[in-house]
Amino acid sequence: MQAGSSGEVDANASANAATNSNSTVGKYRDTDPAFGKYGDADRYGNTSSGAPPVMLGARAGLHLVKPSTANCRCLSVIVGAANEPSFTWQGPVPKTDPAVQLVVGLSSEGLPCPDAAADSLGASYRGYDVVGNDVVVQVETARLGRPIAQGAIVPKPPAGGRILVSAVDAKSPYGRSADGKSVTCNVWSTP
Repeated sequence: MQAGSSGEVDANASANAATNSNSTVGKYRDTDPAFGKYGDADRYGNTSSGAPPVMLGARAGLHLVKPSTANCRCLSVIVGAANEPSFTWQGPVPKTDPAVQLVVGLSSEGLPCPDAAADSLGASYRGYDVVGNDVVVQVETARLGRPIAQGAIVPKPPAGGRILVSAVDAKSPYGRSADGKSVTCNVWSTP
């Protein structure tokens, strides 16, 4: 359909802009129980505290300084602020807002894992889900041809929330409880 005149197009654009100006698209509402009372935090990590924009999700340049012991099955996981001494970054350390964001670093390097598949390149971050007050970090078996990520910036759970690690599929050993009996591993709880 063609517009009859540029005035008609301008009127439609103005009406659409007015309709969308109060939209919550792209915003976490401050009543969203999964994210607690974050005020005007949006999905990119912008907050009223003045923290610069930093997106949530995988960080290719994040590594653990030295994975020492496994706190989950076949996996060492550290949760903290971006400047946590256990993290090393290729490039500048991102400026996160610790009131609403946490960094999760993970590695299977050098850890014994008898249940790992023969073609496994170790563990890799795949994504996260918000389930109730918990953030569930998904870990997959790294394979040739897929990018490997050893961590991410995730939303900080509200009071009573936790950060759990979970294997993406039943075959992967990475991310289960240390004893292997549970499909999730609790790595952080709100103080």
